[in-house]
Amino acid sequence: MADLNKDDKSNDTDDAAVVTFIAGTGTEIGKTYYAVKLIETLQSAGRRVGVYKPVASGVELDASGRKFWNDPKLLHGAVSEKTTINRVCPQTFEAALAPPAAAAAEGRQVDENLMLDGFEYWLNKSINELVVETAGGLFSPISQSWLVIDAIEEMLARSSAWRCELHIVALNQLGVIHDVNATLRALQSHPLQTKLNSIVVVLNDRQRQEISQATNQRDIQTWNVGLKVVSIT
Repeated sequence: MADLNKDDKSNDTDDAAVVTFIAGTGTEIGKTYYAVKLIETLQSAGRRVGVYKPVASGVELDASGRKFWNDPKLLHGAVSEKTTINRVCPQTFEAALAPPAAAAAEGRQVDENLMLDGFEYWLNKSINELVVETAGGLFSPISQSWLVIDAIEEMLARSSAWRCELHIVALNQLGVIHDVNATLRALQSHPLQTKLNSIVVVLNDRQRQEISQATNQRDIQTWNVGLKVVSIT
């Protein structure tokens, strides 16, 4: 494969405004867990951090029977910036399905304009880091007409003054080399590829332990020259 980060604009100053989009090679692979860890790390370094999840599906009930959505709750709890949970995630649906299917089950549609307006709200705040956790994999449907990758491209069009990074989370297990390579090859054929400052693959070690974890990071980097790959536990 090509050098994915050959155009990385790494000479930005420490004060540069950065938006980090967190996507995955699939669903239930630890995006929220990683987003929270990233937020905590950035805040510890003195960065002013906002957090945004355009849409969430899959409702849960607390001990008193009240509905809540766990991912927005965790993200809202992690960020120091004073805000409401509706600013973190302006659209929620009850069914544990892809957002457009979950919305359709309620006779609704994902509001793409609201998705973009919610993103733009954070760009106008006094922050210099914005962490955006998407829904599902990079090529999962997020609305009636957009895949996640399309929604990211639409949001990037509104944040041209910001340094833009894409962090792709994957479970570190047998098969992850395929999952990462397939996602990156598909990304290379999409216009978004040329609009990113950098791409990072995040291997999530926390769900299971197996022998392939010792070599997956090295092998992914062998297949993707110049790619930054990190692990979380």
